[in-house]
Amino acid sequence: MTAKKQDRGRISWTSFGAPNTALVLAVAFVTTAVTMPAQAGAEKVLYTFTGMADGGTPWASVITDANSNLYGTTQLGGDLTCNPPNGCGTVYRLSKSGKETVLHSFAGGTDGAYPYAALLMDAAGNLYGTTSAGGGGTGCFGSGCGTVFKLSKAGKETVLYSFKGGTDGGRPYSALIVDTAGNFYGTATLGGDLSCRTYGCGVIYKLTKTRKQTVLYSFTGAADGSYPAFGSLAVDAKGNLYGTTEEGGDLNCNSPNGCGVVYRLSKTGKQTVLHTFTGPDGENPEYTVTLDAKGNLYGTAPNGGANSEGVVFKISNPSATKEPGPTFKVLHSFGSGADGALPVAGVSIDPKGNLWIPTEFGGTFGDGALCKVAPTGKESVFHSFSVNFDGGNPVAAATIIVPKGRPFNVFHVVAELLVGYDGTPGSICDWQ
Repeated sequence: MTAKKQDRGRISWTSFGAPNTALVLAVAFVTTAVTMPAQAGAEKVLYTFTGMADGGTPWASVITDANSNLYGTTQLGGDLTCNPPNGCGTVYRLSKSGKETVLHSFAGGTDGAYPYAALLMDAAGNLYGTTSAGGGGTGCFGSGCGTVFKLSKAGKETVLYSFKGGTDGGRPYSALIVDTAGNFYGTATLGGDLSCRTYGCGVIYKLTKTRKQTVLYSFTGAADGSYPAFGSLAVDAKGNLYGTTEEGGDLNCNSPNGCGVVYRLSKTGKQTVLHTFTGPDGENPEYTVTLDAKGNLYGTAPNGGANSEGVVFKISNPSATKEPGPTFKVLHSFGSGADGALPVAGVSIDPKGNLWIPTEFGGTFGDGALCKVAPTGKESVFHSFSVNFDGGNPVAAATIIVPKGRPFNVFHVVAELLVGYDGTPGSICDWQ
């Protein structure tokens, strides 16, 4: 495994999201006078992290509020006395004028450490998220097994749950989703069935608003998959949950670990594998799947495909329980010419149904690209990153923002880059 890494009876779900959605990409700030080669889209650098108290190494997508402020997490930076000199991560706010405010710096103890996941925001402005380590326990290699946390609008952090790394799970790299009753759902990469590998192969869990945690499914590492991926679970109108695992499935692919699966989990806890990756169709999906308005699933796998540089795929009719059942199709294989390569991040969908996919490598300069795939499957590189100009290696799914009251052809795209022009640990960029 790599670490880059609706009502009840019918479940009602809410994203806690803001009324305006935007697409924002994180890229590095250009510190000297350089001229970027002409490309599609007007690029604007919103902020560059220093890796110090302001945070560094942003892995997660951003969210936005009604005032166009962006919110996100950084894996490192913040309190540099934690994991010195790197820090244990932050929660931050970025105003539309580009002013960054650190809302919380993780200390690595009971409050958590190393957040990889995007945030949720409720109507009162409280933020919710996960950390991959910390929590006060001694499990998971001695650094704690992670937390689910709440951050009030006033900046007070409350740990809602600390993972133990046992049957309850550990190392939650995924973001949360929430139903209208206030119950959270997510995945943890380790724990669960402790007979699977050394530390378990991961779980899907539920956390009630009274902080009771329940494991809905434990992966066995066999045909059902192992190590659920980054990003958040997807949910349909029937209350089915959808996600991916990085390994498991066909254990002859990347033997003996497997190349991963796409799965469905019903409200009753029944897990169904919708697709098992074998190599030509992709390998090792590190990010979860996205549902469109018609109920189709889209996702990426960073390896495999026709050029061994990853794929974007579609699963039609994923909720079907009878024949002909779900249908899998590779929409595009990356890695040909100046195309993007290694799509570690997931898929974002704009109002016209186009798919937006950051790739960690590839593009004109080899430092990653922002790719656009039309509903027909036609792919184009919208922007090529360069560490000599604006940074590279985006690993978070893009955020698509449609400004309130604007037509669908006016929207913004946002995503994080891990490497900046001058070696800075990541930045945030916007395209209109």
